[in-house]
Amino acid sequence: MKVAFEEENGGVSILNIAKDPFILEKNSEKAYVKKTLSTDDVIRMNVPTGAKTLILGDDSLPKDFTFRKAWKISKGKVVIDMDVAKDIHMNNLRKLRNDKFIELGVPFKLHKLLEAAVFPPETVSLLQELRDIPQVFDLSAAKTPEELKELIPDILK
Repeated sequence: MKVAFEEENGGVSILNIAKDPFILEKNSEKAYVKKTLSTDDVIRMNVPTGAKTLILGDDSLPKDFTFRKAWKISKGKVVIDMDVAKDIHMNNLRKLRNDKFIELGVPFKLHKLLEAAVFPPETVSLLQELRDIPQVFDLSAAKTPEELKELIPDILK
């Protein structure tokens, strides 16, 4: 059995409960004895007090873990918070952009005057286009995680 619960930071953790959960406790003779736990016992021991919880079926989690850090519990389901997913995706685009800078052999923070003196105008223009991606590339059209994953500027493909 799996239990989803929201962390204080807004993320969702998944607790996998064993088929027959138990703990070992010391008895009065200081010997360890097996104590069987109920599902409620396991939840109480592992989930922060007051956290929103949800008992999950086998197919209750999103299949794609790309936006795992954007999961939340809403209306009895684990769903993807699209605002958080868009932030995650933009950070992924920044990583792709930084790889493009490395591919071009250019440090990200090269002074513009030096850049203009060293590189031809088309390269300077390309570098500025790369730098502008986080400010100008629009992710608002994506309504689903699948649509969001498809939004990648042509310059990064």
